[in-house]
Amino acid sequence: MPQEHTQATWLSLTPEDTEQIGYRLGKLMRAGDTVLLKGKLGVGKTQFARGFVRGASGDDAVEVTSPTFLLDNAYATKGSAVTVHHMDLYRIRSAEDAALLGIPHVFRSGICIVEWPQRLEGAGAYPPEHLLVQLVSEDDLAFPREMLPSLTAHSVHAVPHTGVGGAAGHGAEYADAAAAAHASEEAVGPSVDVEEDHFARAVFMYGKGQRMLSLVAELERSMPLLPEAPLPRELR
Repeated sequence: MPQEHTQATWLSLTPEDTEQIGYRLGKLMRAGDTVLLKGKLGVGKTQFARGFVRGASGDDAVEVTSPTFLLDNAYATKGSAVTVHHMDLYRIRSAEDAALLGIPHVFRSGICIVEWPQRLEGAGAYPPEHLLVQLVSEDDLAFPREMLPSLTAHSVHAVPHTGVGGAAGHGAEYADAAAAAHASEEAVGPSVDVEEDHFARAVFMYGKGQRMLSLVAELERSMPLLPEAPLPRELR
């Protein structure tokens, strides 16, 4: 019986790293591919999505804006008729809402990255084959902190990082940032999700379906991985 899902983890030490991981993933996309993007406010979903859209569209200079109010920002791709969709589904509440956006058709015909994908579950529109991407900050309990001593060996660019070492030694600045990062998505709603701290990020990717398995494997060949990182509870 063929394997149906797989998981891999990358480290990001800077916002540029986060964008680069999204960009490299976007480069591998084709029509019908859907990425579900999760993470708390401030963890870097905006950077990841910007890199993804630029990689998938083939336009490194395209201005990528938040789809919070429009729900779906569409971008043309260079050299193809495929459209890249950056969606924020915070306001989706039902199957009727999803149908009005044309979500089933968009998933089949376009390249999609979706924020607030949990809304699709309630609307009965969850794509059966997808790549779930979870961004977790170093100050989060789900972060694979045991890997911090060797962090620079596994990052995308292996750049120095001021936050290595976890909570010890960070004092009030760490506590303030941690408190802000732990505000739940449900409580604060959608927002521009820009990294404004110096913490590392773990980028978990969980592929469902054979196509997504091949994408994860291709990324593993092109980028260094964080070894043996545990899967966050919400992805299990």
